Amino acid sequence: MVWKDIETVLSEANFLLMGLPEGMDSELLAGEGVVVRDAGGVLGLTNNYIRATVGRKRENERLLSALRACLKRR
Repeated sequence: MVWKDIETVLSEANFLLMGLPEGMDSELLAGEGVVVRDAGGVLGLTNNYIRATVGRKRENERLLSALRACLKRR
């Protein structure tokens, strides 16, 4: 599935694996106050993949807000 140039990998776990577009990474999201795990290099993934935990509604909305802000800046 793709959302605003962000690829999400289907999962049955409580986290999302996302492929970010060029110019976005975990450090950029950290600058927005959101901590995610860098998944680059795991199972052969490229460096633009991150893992984010599915949280409470407020936490998920914060992640989406940070993703939108980062997309606007690139």
